[in-house]
Amino acid sequence: MRRREAPLRTALLLGLAFSCLGVIYMTQLTAGGPSAAAGPALAIELDKAAYGIGMPVHITVQLTEPELLLDTGSMELQIMRLTEPAARLQLPADPGQKVWRFTWQPPAEPAGYGVRAVLHGPRGPLATSESAFDVTGDWTEIPRYGFMSEFGTWNEESETRAVQSMARLHLNAVQFYDWLYRHETPVPTSDVFTDSLGRRLYADTIRRKIDLSRRYGMAPMAYVAIYAASPAFYEQHKDWGLYDREGQPIDFGDGYLYIMNPAQGSGWREHMIREWLKIVETYDFDGLHIDQYGYPKVAYDARGRTVMVGPAFRSFLDETKEKLAEQMPQRSRITFNSVANWPAALVAESSYDFNYIEVWPPYTTYGDLETIIQASYERSGGKATVIAAYPDRPHEPTVLLLDAFIFAHGATHIELGEGNGMLVDPYFPQVSTGRRIPLAGAHPVLRLHRLVQGLALRCPPSPFA
Repeated sequence: MRRREAPLRTALLLGLAFSCLGVIYMTQLTAGGPSAAAGPALAIELDKAAYGIGMPVHITVQLTEPELLLDTGSMELQIMRLTEPAARLQLPADPGQKVWRFTWQPPAEPAGYGVRAVLHGPRGPLATSESAFDVTGDWTEIPRYGFMSEFGTWNEESETRAVQSMARLHLNAVQFYDWLYRHETPVPTSDVFTDSLGRRLYADTIRRKIDLSRRYGMAPMAYVAIYAASPAFYEQHKDWGLYDREGQPIDFGDGYLYIMNPAQGSGWREHMIREWLKIVETYDFDGLHIDQYGYPKVAYDARGRTVMVGPAFRSFLDETKEKLAEQMPQRSRITFNSVANWPAALVAESSYDFNYIEVWPPYTTYGDLETIIQASYERSGGKATVIAAYPDRPHEPTVLLLDAFIFAHGATHIELGEGNGMLVDPYFPQVSTGRRIPLAGAHPVLRLHRLVQGLALRCPPSPFA
C-alpha cells in the first residue's frame, strides 16, 4: 500500500507547489523593490513580514492607476484561511481617494491567511490584488530566512527601502552574515572597525539594521563560527587548537583561519560562550546562527587526545542554548549549519530551535534532498528545516523547481536578502542582483505552508528517495 501511495503523494505535493509557484509572477527587482503584492491597479502593503499571536495586522491598499479614480465606490478586503472566509472588511471610496487602511485582529492561533483587495465601482469590480500573511507562536515554527551582509555607512532612506523590500517577501528572520570584528572576538571595541577580510564596518549600522529588521517583523540572528579563530589568536592559544594525526594545526582557507577545539572542557568553548553571550547582550540579536566548515570529523587536541567533533558540536550547542536561556530567555534562539548534512544526525537531537542544512556533494539529487528534509524532521522531533543550496542563478526554471521541491517537502530555502540579492555562493556578500527572480516568499506558499508541511512530513517516502 505504501508503494502505491508514494507516487500519489509526490504528484499531489509537486502539483500543489507548482500551482502555487505558477501564480508567482517573475519581476525585475529594482533598488526600490516593487511590492510583491502589486496587481495591475492595486498594491497591498502589510506593516510586517510576519505576525505573532495577538498582534493586529495593518493592511494598506493603494490605487496605482489614476484612470481608475472613482467619484463613488468602495474598497473591499477579503481575508481567507485556506478556502474559508475569515473576515470581510469594506471602506468607502471617496472622490479621488487612492489609499485605504485596514486593521484586523486575527484569532489567537497559528494560521496562514490569504488577502484579496477588490475595488468596486458603481457597476461592479474594477480591480483586484492579492497578498498573504501568517500568524505563528514563534517564527522558528516556519523560518523564512533571509540575509544581510553589508554594514557600511548608514543611509536611512536606502536601508529602510531595502528592509521593506525584504518584508514584502515575507521573510521572518534575517541572518546577519559576517557582521563581526573577529571570529574569536566578535564584538568590536570601536564604532568603526575593519573585519578580517579588510571590509570597513560600522557598529551603529549593525544596531540600526537590527532595530529596523525587528520593526518590520523579521528576527535578527547573529552569524558566528563554532571553532574558527584568527592566526594571531591561535598563536596565543595553541593549547586550544585542533590537530591532525601528524600534530599539525588544522586550518581553513590556507591559513586564513585556524580550527579550535570545541570539546567540553576546552578553554576555547568557555571563551566563545562568554563572547556569544556578549554579542546578544550588546546588540540585542534574537539569537545565534552558528556555522562550521564541514571538517574535521575526527581530530586531536594539543595533548594528542582524540576529539570526535560531531558529538563535541552537539554538547557545545546544548551548553550555549542553556546559558542563553538562563541569562536572556527572550534572545536565546539558536540554529546550526550541518554542512553537507554533517553532523545532522547528531545535532538534530540537540536543543537548537530549527534545522539548517547546507547541501553539498555527495548529496546532488532531488531524492537526496527529500531524504535530508525527511530525516531532519524525524530526528529533531518535528523541528522546521531551512535548506541552503546555491543553484545556477541564470537558469530561472532551476530556481523555481528547487523552490517548489523544497516547499513541497515541508522545508524552506534561504536565498533572498538585502539589495534584492540572491545567494549564489556560501560567502553571502557574493550575491546576484538585478535578475528576474522568483519571489520565494510569495503569497500562495505562505498561505498554504502549514497544510503542505503537515502533508509532506506525514506521508511515506516518494519515488525520489
